[in-house]
Amino acid sequence: MLFRSSNNKFTHFQGDVLSNVDDSSHGVQLAGGSTGGIVQPCGDEDNIALTVRGKGTGGVNVGNSSQTVTLAGPLSVTGAVTSTGASSFTGAFSVTSTQVNITSTKVFIGAAGSTSFLIGIRKVFVEFTVPVMAVNAGAEVGDIAVTGLTTNAVVTLAPRGALNSTVAGVIAPHAFCSTAGQLHITLQNAGTTISGSTQSAYAMIHEFGIPVP
Repeated sequence: MLFRSSNNKFTHFQGDVLSNVDDSSHGVQLAGGSTGGIVQPCGDEDNIALTVRGKGTGGVNVGNSSQTVTLAGPLSVTGAVTSTGASSFTGAFSVTSTQVNITSTKVFIGAAGSTSFLIGIRKVFVEFTVPVMAVNAGAEVGDIAVTGLTTNAVVTLAPRGALNSTVAGVIAPHAFCSTAGQLHITLQNAGTTISGSTQSAYAMIHEFGIPVP
Protein backbone atom coordinates (compact mmCIF):
# COMPACT_ATOMS: atom_id res chain seq x y z
CA MET A 1 0.00 0.00 0.00
CA LEU A 2 1.29 3.43 -0.94
CA PHE A 3 -0.67 6.14 0.87
CA ARG A 4 -0.05 9.87 0.81
CA SER A 5 -1.61 12.38 3.20
CA SER A 6 -3.94 15.00 1.73
CA ASN A 7 -2.71 17.55 4.29
CA ASN A 8 -0.40 20.36 3.14
CA LYS A 9 2.16 19.41 5.79
CA PHE A 10 2.98 15.80 6.48
CA THR A 11 5.70 13.31 7.31
CA HIS A 12 5.66 9.81 5.91
CA PHE A 13 7.31 6.73 7.44
CA GLN A 14 7.38 3.52 5.46
CA GLY A 15 8.01 1.39 8.56
CA ASP A 16 7.28 1.33 12.27
CA VAL A 17 7.80 4.43 14.41
CA LEU A 18 9.20 3.92 17.93
CA SER A 19 9.55 6.63 20.58
CA ASN A 20 11.47 6.81 23.89
CA VAL A 21 13.50 3.66 23.31
CA ASP A 22 16.77 5.17 24.58
CA ASP A 23 15.97 7.27 27.64
CA SER A 24 12.72 5.63 28.76
CA SER A 25 12.10 2.20 30.22
CA HIS A 26 9.04 1.82 28.00
CA GLY A 27 8.25 3.40 24.66
CA VAL A 28 5.39 3.50 22.17
CA GLN A 29 5.33 1.80 18.79
CA LEU A 30 3.21 2.81 15.82
CA ALA A 31 2.88 -0.10 13.44
CA GLY A 32 0.78 -1.23 10.53
CA GLY A 33 -1.12 -4.43 9.94
CA SER A 34 -3.14 -6.17 7.27
CA THR A 35 -6.37 -5.56 9.23
CA GLY A 36 -5.62 -2.10 10.64
CA GLY A 37 -3.10 0.19 12.30
CA ILE A 38 -1.59 -0.73 15.66
CA VAL A 39 -0.55 1.40 18.65
CA GLN A 40 1.27 -0.59 21.32
CA PRO A 41 3.99 -0.18 23.96
CA CYS A 42 7.55 -1.33 23.28
CA GLY A 43 10.39 -2.36 25.59
CA ASP A 44 12.48 -5.32 26.69
CA GLU A 45 9.77 -6.86 28.92
CA ASP A 46 7.19 -9.31 27.61
CA ASN A 47 4.26 -7.52 29.28
CA ILE A 48 3.98 -3.71 29.22
CA ALA A 49 0.94 -1.52 29.95
CA LEU A 50 -0.34 1.19 27.62
CA THR A 51 -1.92 4.43 28.86
CA VAL A 52 -4.02 6.66 26.62
CA ARG A 53 -5.09 9.93 28.23
CA GLY A 54 -5.94 13.54 27.60
CA LYS A 55 -4.11 16.54 29.06
CA GLY A 56 -5.35 17.92 32.36
CA THR A 57 -9.12 17.47 32.48
CA GLY A 58 -9.35 16.84 28.75
CA GLY A 59 -11.37 13.82 27.74
CA VAL A 60 -10.43 10.82 25.62
CA ASN A 61 -12.56 9.99 22.59
CA VAL A 62 -12.38 6.61 20.87
CA GLY A 63 -14.17 6.32 17.54
CA ASN A 64 -17.39 8.11 16.61
CA SER A 65 -21.13 7.40 16.59
CA SER A 66 -20.94 5.47 13.31
CA GLN A 67 -18.13 3.15 14.40
CA THR A 68 -18.10 0.01 16.53
CA VAL A 69 -15.62 -0.05 19.42
CA THR A 70 -14.59 -3.56 20.47
CA LEU A 71 -12.88 -4.31 23.79
CA ALA A 72 -11.18 -7.72 23.60
CA GLY A 73 -10.70 -9.18 27.06
CA PRO A 74 -11.91 -8.36 30.59
CA LEU A 75 -12.88 -4.73 31.22
CA SER A 76 -12.00 -2.96 34.46
CA VAL A 77 -13.35 0.55 35.06
CA THR A 78 -12.47 2.84 37.98
CA GLY A 79 -14.69 5.88 38.37
CA ALA A 80 -17.96 7.02 36.82
CA VAL A 81 -18.98 5.62 33.43
CA THR A 82 -21.21 7.42 30.93
CA SER A 83 -22.27 5.63 27.77
CA THR A 84 -23.97 7.46 24.92
CA GLY A 85 -25.47 5.12 22.38
CA ALA A 86 -26.00 1.38 22.35
CA SER A 87 -23.64 -0.86 24.36
CA SER A 88 -23.45 -4.62 23.97
CA PHE A 89 -21.67 -7.11 26.27
CA THR A 90 -20.97 -10.73 25.35
CA GLY A 91 -19.90 -12.96 28.21
CA ALA A 92 -20.01 -12.47 31.97
CA PHE A 93 -20.67 -8.92 33.17
CA SER A 94 -20.15 -8.08 36.84
CA VAL A 95 -20.83 -4.82 38.70
CA THR A 96 -19.51 -4.24 42.22
CA SER A 97 -20.83 -0.98 43.64
CA THR A 98 -22.53 0.56 46.67
CA GLN A 99 -25.21 1.96 44.34
CA VAL A 100 -26.18 1.39 40.71
CA ASN A 101 -28.56 3.80 38.98
CA ILE A 102 -30.12 2.83 35.66
CA THR A 103 -32.07 5.62 33.98
CA SER A 104 -33.70 4.49 30.77
CA THR A 105 -37.03 4.62 28.96
CA LYS A 106 -36.97 0.83 28.91
CA VAL A 107 -34.88 -1.95 30.45
CA PHE A 108 -35.07 -5.49 29.07
CA ILE A 109 -33.99 -8.33 31.34
CA GLY A 110 -34.42 -11.97 30.37
CA ALA A 111 -34.49 -14.23 27.36
CA ALA A 112 -36.25 -13.53 24.10
CA GLY A 113 -39.96 -14.25 24.17
CA SER A 114 -40.96 -11.91 26.97
CA THR A 115 -43.91 -9.68 26.11
CA SER A 116 -42.84 -6.48 27.84
CA PHE A 117 -39.88 -4.57 29.24
CA LEU A 118 -39.15 -4.64 32.98
CA ILE A 119 -39.21 -1.09 34.36
CA GLY A 120 -38.32 -1.65 38.00
CA ILE A 121 -38.39 -3.93 41.05
CA ARG A 122 -39.27 -2.59 44.50
CA LYS A 123 -40.39 -3.80 47.91
CA VAL A 124 -43.20 -2.04 49.80
CA PHE A 125 -44.75 -2.56 53.23
CA VAL A 126 -48.53 -3.13 53.27
CA GLU A 127 -51.12 -3.62 56.00
CA PHE A 128 -54.51 -5.26 55.61
CA THR A 129 -57.31 -6.84 57.66
CA VAL A 130 -58.11 -10.53 57.35
CA PRO A 131 -61.94 -10.70 57.35
CA VAL A 132 -64.14 -13.23 59.13
CA MET A 133 -63.69 -16.46 57.20
CA ALA A 134 -65.43 -19.82 57.46
CA VAL A 135 -63.66 -23.16 57.06
CA ASN A 136 -62.36 -23.74 53.50
CA ALA A 137 -63.62 -20.30 52.48
CA GLY A 138 -61.92 -17.75 50.30
CA ALA A 139 -61.93 -13.98 50.55
CA GLU A 140 -60.45 -10.93 48.90
CA VAL A 141 -58.93 -7.92 50.60
CA GLY A 142 -58.92 -4.93 48.28
CA ASP A 143 -58.22 -1.23 47.86
CA ILE A 144 -54.88 -1.33 49.71
CA ALA A 145 -53.20 1.92 48.68
CA VAL A 146 -49.74 1.47 47.09
CA THR A 147 -48.31 4.60 45.51
CA GLY A 148 -47.24 4.13 41.91
CA LEU A 149 -48.62 0.60 41.53
CA THR A 150 -49.72 -0.06 37.93
CA THR A 151 -52.16 -2.54 36.44
CA ASN A 152 -49.25 -4.16 34.57
CA ALA A 153 -47.36 -5.02 37.73
CA VAL A 154 -46.52 -8.56 38.82
CA VAL A 155 -46.81 -8.77 42.63
CA THR A 156 -45.34 -11.36 44.99
CA LEU A 157 -46.57 -11.19 48.58
CA ALA A 158 -44.50 -12.20 51.61
CA PRO A 159 -46.47 -12.06 54.90
CA ARG A 160 -44.39 -10.98 57.90
CA GLY A 161 -45.95 -13.73 60.00
CA ALA A 162 -48.91 -16.10 60.17
CA LEU A 163 -52.06 -14.40 58.83
CA ASN A 164 -53.87 -15.38 62.01
CA SER A 165 -52.16 -15.74 65.36
CA THR A 166 -54.44 -18.49 66.66
CA VAL A 167 -55.58 -20.44 63.61
CA ALA A 168 -53.20 -22.15 61.19
CA GLY A 169 -54.02 -22.58 57.53
CA VAL A 170 -54.77 -19.03 56.34
CA ILE A 171 -52.74 -18.25 53.23
CA ALA A 172 -52.49 -15.41 50.72
CA PRO A 173 -51.84 -17.19 47.40
CA HIS A 174 -52.28 -14.21 45.08
CA ALA A 175 -51.82 -10.44 44.99
CA PHE A 176 -52.77 -8.30 42.00
CA CYS A 177 -53.60 -4.81 40.80
CA SER A 178 -56.77 -4.25 38.76
CA THR A 179 -56.95 -0.51 39.57
CA ALA A 180 -53.85 1.69 39.46
CA GLY A 181 -52.52 2.46 42.94
CA GLN A 182 -54.58 -0.25 44.65
CA LEU A 183 -53.40 -3.71 45.71
CA HIS A 184 -55.79 -6.66 46.07
CA ILE A 185 -54.98 -9.85 47.99
CA THR A 186 -56.84 -13.15 47.77
CA LEU A 187 -57.04 -15.24 50.94
CA GLN A 188 -57.82 -18.89 51.56
CA ASN A 189 -58.72 -20.41 54.93
CA ALA A 190 -57.85 -24.09 55.21
CA GLY A 191 -58.26 -24.07 59.01
CA THR A 192 -61.20 -23.44 61.34
CA THR A 193 -63.50 -20.42 61.35
CA ILE A 194 -61.59 -17.22 62.16
CA SER A 195 -62.45 -13.65 63.07
CA GLY A 196 -60.89 -10.57 61.50
CA SER A 197 -57.36 -9.47 62.37
CA THR A 198 -54.90 -6.85 61.16
CA GLN A 199 -51.82 -8.21 59.41
CA SER A 200 -48.85 -6.86 57.50
CA ALA A 201 -46.70 -8.09 54.63
CA TYR A 202 -44.05 -7.06 52.14
CA ALA A 203 -45.07 -6.87 48.50
CA MET A 204 -42.36 -7.39 45.88
CA ILE A 205 -43.54 -5.42 42.86
CA HIS A 206 -42.22 -5.98 39.35
CA GLU A 207 -43.30 -3.08 37.17
CA PHE A 208 -43.65 -3.77 33.45
CA GLY A 209 -44.20 -1.21 30.74
CA ILE A 210 -43.65 -0.79 27.02
CA PRO A 211 -44.42 -3.94 25.00
CA VAL A 212 -41.53 -5.57 23.19
CA PRO A 213 -41.64 -4.51 19.50
